[in-house]
Amino acid sequence: MPVTAFEPSPGGAAAASLITKLLLGDSNSAQSATIAQLLGEVRAGRPQESGHPDAVACLAAELAGATHFPELGAGDAAENLAAFHNALGGMSNADGAPLASPALVARAAWCAAHAVQMVPTMAPSVQADLIAIAHALSRFGGEMGWLPGPAEVQGFNKDPANAASRVLGVDTTETALEIEKDWRAWSWRSSGITVAHCRIQDEPSRVWVNATHCAFQWDWGAQTIVHASLEPGPSPATLTRARVDAPSFVAAFNTGTTERTLTARKARIIVRDQLTVPTTIRWNVAKDWTLAPDAKGYIATRGEHSLIIKLDSEWRWRLDGSTIVGTGTTERLRCSFELR
Repeated sequence: MPVTAFEPSPGGAAAASLITKLLLGDSNSAQSATIAQLLGEVRAGRPQESGHPDAVACLAAELAGATHFPELGAGDAAENLAAFHNALGGMSNADGAPLASPALVARAAWCAAHAVQMVPTMAPSVQADLIAIAHALSRFGGEMGWLPGPAEVQGFNKDPANAASRVLGVDTTETALEIEKDWRAWSWRSSGITVAHCRIQDEPSRVWVNATHCAFQWDWGAQTIVHASLEPGPSPATLTRARVDAPSFVAAFNTGTTERTLTARKARIIVRDQLTVPTTIRWNVAKDWTLAPDAKGYIATRGEHSLIIKLDSEWRWRLDGSTIVGTGTTERLRCSFELR
């Protein structure tokens, strides 16, 4: 997924497995040996990058494992707890918006929520932080049943978007901040993120924008249809608009060199760019869709469905695998994507 640089780590997968084993509640010698092995994998595989959700998952699993099996603890417990608190703070903003791939954040939040239940020395503020994250993840999930991010991470729970909230006993079924016609939309303006849901051809559809990463993504059913990101500008990008303007959902962000506006009206998304410097535009289409040239752009097909891609005629376009690459010098660009 293009919105984050973080990839799933071996430690994150081991952390989820360790928490699952602890939930079984078996404390015999065989279980102790399994926990010891998983703790070793968690410690060896914990990512060191600041803000990586898997670091939260690993630290949560270490704390929970050492609580159930004190003889397997390593290092100073207070230091480990402080490291966990710091890592959790780097995974989301104060408003709960995930700062990395929502799927990775969901797995880490699930591990952390269980650690809150298992570790008696956990600070009350941890649960408050996790509740904010749980609300954000539920809003991202909507009716989709999956979250943006690496596919291999989704399997830690049948309902990844609501996994943490269930552990915490939190009701995340609150009303959307904006409801108009068929749209349900939320925004985290301080984080530069907005997400909106509707239904297309009786399947859930999700449009979301992450201004911080200059990216947007359109998901439909069980897959991502198209995603794109712009090169960062000279200053941090900002979310300048996010609202339901019936019958459309409109979102815009500014990178300092480009202002991109998306107008989503059910099965059609129009992207308009206002450019101040020459740039390269890339539209990334799902790899299991077949792309073929059309008089006005490309048509992507998959089974009975097609995605009609109309490209700005004043730009030059070429196909690079499943990515449509455009170059041009005009100050304005307009492209559209329509699902049929």
